[in-house]
Amino acid sequence: MKLNGVALTSLYGRLGVFVPLMFSMLVFNEMPTWLQLFGMFLSFISMCLFFYQSKINFKLGFILLLFMLISGLGDTMNKIYQFYGEVDLASEYFFISFLAAAIFSFILMLVKKQNITRKEWLYGFMIGIPNYFSSYFLLMSLNHLPSIVVYPTYSMATIVTISLCGYFFFKEIINKEMIMTFVLIMISIGLLNI
Repeated sequence: MKLNGVALTSLYGRLGVFVPLMFSMLVFNEMPTWLQLFGMFLSFISMCLFFYQSKINFKLGFILLLFMLISGLGDTMNKIYQFYGEVDLASEYFFISFLAAAIFSFILMLVKKQNITRKEWLYGFMIGIPNYFSSYFLLMSLNHLPSIVVYPTYSMATIVTISLCGYFFFKEIINKEMIMTFVLIMISIGLLNI
């Protein structure tokens, strides 16, 4: 985020939406309608437009692609749990997921010999709590709607929200290409929900 800004980083994180979508289509046989396919195509085009107007070098691009893949795999785990797991145990599922992430981060911190300041604890909670509820409500949505609707809508709404936060709080520039991207995103969300 420091090098690419919140908008581009969140875009790549949400580009990972195609991992659970493909998984749902191939494994769970959730097939989209033609309008939903067109909505998926528009969402992909909007992400490509957003990427095109951003200037990044190869190393940063590789890091962003890796982030995209890991983010997509994380969302895929929610779909797998939704399909095979017990809905009543969703809180326990997320507790174990977040605990595992905390343990992994702690081990990484020890290996790198880093310390956590009070400020980092505060930011961790400020990010972790909304992240928890975001994952929880994503899982609940998957219980009522098909993946082909949930994942793209979640991703597009996340991109727009984070980009607007980047603009208002971090003074990141929103240019004509980004506005056009946001319009395409809104159209694609509408098509995905038909």
